[in-house]
Amino acid sequence: IYTESRISYLALVAGAVLFAVLWLGLLRGQTRLFSLAVALLGAGAFALLGYIAVGTIIRSLQTAFIDLRPGSWLVRLQIYVVTLRLLPEHPIAGWGVPVRIPGAPSDYSAGTHSSYLGMLFQHGIIGLLLYLAIWATVWKAVIKGLAERRMGRERAVFWMAMAAAFLGFNIREIADSWWWDQSLTFVIWLMWGLSLTASRFGPDQPGESGATPQTTG
Repeated sequence: IYTESRISYLALVAGAVLFAVLWLGLLRGQTRLFSLAVALLGAGAFALLGYIAVGTIIRSLQTAFIDLRPGSWLVRLQIYVVTLRLLPEHPIAGWGVPVRIPGAPSDYSAGTHSSYLGMLFQHGIIGLLLYLAIWATVWKAVIKGLAERRMGRERAVFWMAMAAAFLGFNIREIADSWWWDQSLTFVIWLMWGLSLTASRFGPDQPGESGATPQTTG
């Protein structure tokens, strides 16, 4: 909260919404059509609200995402512009390392402040595809876990928490990179490992740990 990271605020809200949706079972087979109808109505209502109050919304977004920390916004924009300009020089395998931006405040470098853009800049198209393949594998395991027909409450909450955490993290890394922090890297690797290995254990048996079988997914 005290970092004033706006992308983190957005990621936290998105993760909490996904967890609530999964907890309430709004994506289950018998309620999926109803949830889709509600989502479409909600999207229509937001679109109508946006059309009516577009000026107020734009001013609110400017206050929340630009005026709060204008220096941060401008620095990131400069980093992204320089990164995109330098990308064509080494598109396949990347630059290998971040590149210092001359004249930029502090030690800001091209190929930073975004995991996706950073992977593309530092490791090229090959590195970005490999990174996205890791996430595809992890999300495949999470979706498979959520789709298990019979599982105990603890197992269900585990998969819900993983889905919410990964969604929040994927949103956060749009405007921030994470591998520079060893503590954060360790946490992410640990969560990847838990997700990829949890599916090796069979669904909870009725009565184990007081669990009550339920249907999720």
